[in-house]
Amino acid sequence: MKNTDTNIIDLKKKIDLLEEEITHLDLANYNLRQQDKTHKYNLLKLKKIQRLTSTGDWELDQVSGVFNCSDELGEMLETPLDYLTSWDDFIQFVHPSESTAVNEALHLSTTQRLDFEIEHRLVLRGGGVKFVKHYCKSFFTPNGKIMSSIGHIQDITARKKEEQEKKMLIQELQTTLEEMKTLKGIIPICMYCKGIRDDKGAWNQLERFITEHSEAQFSHGVCDECLDKYHPEEDI
Repeated sequence: MKNTDTNIIDLKKKIDLLEEEITHLDLANYNLRQQDKTHKYNLLKLKKIQRLTSTGDWELDQVSGVFNCSDELGEMLETPLDYLTSWDDFIQFVHPSESTAVNEALHLSTTQRLDFEIEHRLVLRGGGVKFVKHYCKSFFTPNGKIMSSIGHIQDITARKKEEQEKKMLIQELQTTLEEMKTLKGIIPICMYCKGIRDDKGAWNQLERFITEHSEAQFSHGVCDECLDKYHPEEDI
């Protein structure tokens, strides 16, 4: 009878332990579900932010060579993700004159742990061109072995267009200012020879001074009074 009671007590203890383990497992599963919901929610937020900011991401597993792109990067490149299954696939979209620099930047990131941030162009399959700012960071194991590289690309085409338009406007304004040479203020002029003194103190012929400080050009002729005075032999 004593052995039976002992067995019952031991069984109850085991049941209690199992119930406790089940409770812990249920709590762990609940936490995992909550984390999964939070993760999915954060992914949705990230995708929304990426669409609003015209950004996309890529990840390269440096061990297996597997390359993954976000949907937003595919949209930026205007190409299905099926065409972006490797780094070489992606680099084909980089402008030919800049692909070497991008490859070199990734190489330095994976060999010397140098994060990069560069601007370059992407050439779309339809022939269009986009300007982007490209960020990259590589990750390593504690013993220094390369694991993966992650890139973040932002479309800055609109900003580049605005910058180019501003540069053109500044150039046009500078050209206009150079062409708009006008005479203002009091001009010192000799009462006898009609020479004009410039801001450096030098005396210049009237024609030369006006030509250098305006858009006016001179065409020389002789008035009737001077014709009679200096060329009396001329009969016009």
